[in-house]
Amino acid sequence: MARQSDEDPLGQRSTHGGQPRAEVLAVGSGIAGLCAAIEAGRAGAAVSLLASAPPGGRARTAVSDSGFRLNVGPHALYTDGELHELLAGLGVALGGGPPALRGARLRHGGATCAMPTGVRSLAATGLLTVAGKARFARFLRRLTGTDPAGLAGTPVSEWLGSAGLDAPGRSLAAALVRLATYDAHHDEFSADAALVQLKRSLRGGVTYIDGGWERIVSALLDEAVALGVRLAEPQRVLEVRTGCVVTKRTTWNPAAVVLAGLPPEAVGELVGRPDVALRSGHVVHAAVLDIGTRTPARPTDAPSGFLLGVDEPLYWSRHSPPADLAPPGTQLYSAMRYLGPGQDPDPDALRRELRDHARMAGVEEPSVVHERYLHRLVVAQGSPTAAGGGLAGRPAVDSLGVPGVFIAGDWVGPDGLLADAAAASGRAAGRAAAEHAASRPLPSQRVASRNGTPEGER
Repeated sequence: MARQSDEDPLGQRSTHGGQPRAEVLAVGSGIAGLCAAIEAGRAGAAVSLLASAPPGGRARTAVSDSGFRLNVGPHALYTDGELHELLAGLGVALGGGPPALRGARLRHGGATCAMPTGVRSLAATGLLTVAGKARFARFLRRLTGTDPAGLAGTPVSEWLGSAGLDAPGRSLAAALVRLATYDAHHDEFSADAALVQLKRSLRGGVTYIDGGWERIVSALLDEAVALGVRLAEPQRVLEVRTGCVVTKRTTWNPAAVVLAGLPPEAVGELVGRPDVALRSGHVVHAAVLDIGTRTPARPTDAPSGFLLGVDEPLYWSRHSPPADLAPPGTQLYSAMRYLGPGQDPDPDALRRELRDHARMAGVEEPSVVHERYLHRLVVAQGSPTAAGGGLAGRPAVDSLGVPGVFIAGDWVGPDGLLADAAAASGRAAGRAAAEHAASRPLPSQRVASRNGTPEGER
C-alpha cells in the first residue's frame, strides 16, 4: 500500500462526514478480525487490519495439485448462526447445499445402521429398541422447550445422563453433540452451549459452501475494503498496551485495539495477563483425512454420503457434492476423529483408523485419487465449560482490564460456538473499540518505526 504522508497519517480516509476519525487497529485477519474491522468501520472509525499471515486464518481454503478445494478441516455454515446473519445482512449470496443425509448411517459395534435425522426417521434405526426410540423421541421434543441458560453449570455428560435415555440413546445423543459442536470433552463441556448448537442443527441445519470458506473470507474482506479498512503488511505483534502496539518493525499508536482470533495464551502474553488462558476453557482438537474419489458410473455404487460413529467419536461426510469443491468426475469426502482431553494418538495409527472408517462408508482403494491428512488440528481455541459458567462465563470482549484493548475469537463472548462465536465477538469488539476510540482525544494516529521515522502501510 502507499506510504502515509506526515501531514495526514491516515491518508484521504482519515475523515468521516468532514470530521477526523479516531483509529482502531484490528490485530488478526481471520473471521473475528474481519468482523471487528467491518463493525468498527461501520461505526465511523478509521480502521487498519494487521496480521502475521494472509487473511482468513483457519477459514482459508487450499487448492490441491489435482484441483480439490480443501478447507482446514470439514467446515459447515450454520444457517441459524451469527456468521450467516452477518453475511445475509451484507447481501452475500453463497452457493452450496446441506449435507447428503439421505441414507445416512450410524457406526456402532463394527456394523452400520440407519441414522435417524429427526423424530419421523427414528423408527428406521436399528441402534435403539422400541422403548429406546420412544425415550429418544421425547428427548428430541424436549430440546425445543428447554432453556439453555438453565444448563450453564452442567457438563454434557451429566445432562445426558439425567435425560431419561437408555445407554444406546445416551451414546447417540453424545454423538449428535459431537457432530454439532466438534467437542468431545463431555465431562467439561457446558450443556447450555451443546443445547444451543443442537437446536440450531435441528432448526436450520448447515450448508457446505461452494468454493470453500475462502469465499466467506473474500466477501468479508471486500466489505472491509469498501468501508475504507486498510490492510497493513503482515508483521508479528510483540506487545500491546493502551494506545500502543509494538511489532517487530514498527510501533502503532491507535486509539483502540482489537486482538482477534489469537489463542488465549498469545493474548495473555501480549498484554501481560497470563490468567486469560485460565478462563477460556479447553482447546478443541480433531484429526482429519480428506479423501477425493472418482465419481462412480452408477450412483448406487457411491460410498455413503454420511457415516457417524456412535461408540467411537468418528465422522464421515461427502462435501462435494453438494458443494462445488472437486474437479469434474470426482467427489470430496472428509473423515474425522474428534479428540478428547489430552489425546494425541500416533499419526500413522490415526490415519489408518480414518481410512478404515472410509472403508466402512464404502470407499474402495482404487477409487481414491487424492488424500490429505491433518493431525491434531485446532478446531476451536477454547470452549465453554460447566465449571466456568457456560456461554455466559466466557471472557467478555472488554475483560482484559486494559483500557482500549478488546478481544474477539471463538473462545470469547456469550454467543455461539466456532465461527459464529468468532463473528459475534468480532462484531461486539469492533463496536466497543469504535466507541472507545470516539470517546478519546484523537492521537497522532501515526505509525512510527523504532528509529522514529514516520511510516505507514506499504
